[in-house]
Formats: sequence, C-alpha cells, structure tokens
Amino acid sequence: MNDAEIKSIRKSYQLIAGKEEIVTLLFYNRLFHKNPELRALFPGEMTEQAKKLADVLKIVHSSIDRLDSLRPSLRSLGAKHFTYGVKHEYYENVKQALIETLQETAGTHFDSVMEHAWNTLLRQVSQEMQSGANEPTALSAGAP
Repeated sequence: MNDAEIKSIRKSYQLIAGKEEIVTLLFYNRLFHKNPELRALFPGEMTEQAKKLADVLKIVHSSIDRLDSLRPSLRSLGAKHFTYGVKHEYYENVKQALIETLQETAGTHFDSVMEHAWNTLLRQVSQEMQSGANEPTALSAGAP
C-alpha cells in the first residue's frame, strides 16, 4: 500500500474507533442478509465472532504500514477458515459487505479515496488468507 492509502485507512478507521464491535455486528448482519448461505459457517450467537473480527481489524489497522509482518498470521487465519468451510469465492462477498458497512457507519466522511484504500487493503488481506488456505502448513504459523 502507498502512503496515501495508509493515511486514508488510518483516517477512516478513526471514524469507527470505539465502535468496532458494533460495526462488526452490522457487518455480519449485512453479510448474512446478502449471502444467507454463509450464516451456516457461524453457528450460534455472533457477539464473540464480532469481537474477534474487531480485534483482527485493530491488528491490521495498527500494522498497516508493515503488512508483511502479518503474512504468517493471515495465512494461518486463512488455513483455519478453510477448515471451517470458507471458500475462495466468499472473500469478495466479505470485502464488499465490510466496505458497505464502513460506508454506512462513516456516512459522507467515507469518500471514494477511502473506498479505494479499503479495497486495496482487503484485497491484500484476502490474498494472504487464500494463500494460507492452499498451504497445509499455514495452520502452524498461529493466527491473530
């Protein structure tokens, strides 16, 4: 990611700071509304899952300028998700639902520059996770 994209992610993250768990619950509601078949991957109540996603978003945000350091953890996370039944084609659905949720939550402050930066970031995260799903040894790397 370039400096402008990193700056944009940091700025947009401040728009949801302190509300991450609420935003992630809204994200899951949107994701399942648009893709009801994905709900089966998440048995039970979603509060704990929302906390986990909020934690991952915080880690990625705080490491945005050194994403390479997250590569082993992201690959491990992808391998773990693969064991749960997550397919490669689901990543685009997740990316789109998260960006739409950020747009809704941040309102008019979430501009096209931020949308582009989040698309770039989430594409990189997805690629690493999908690579991990293809590597049988990725699970041993330890996920965030």
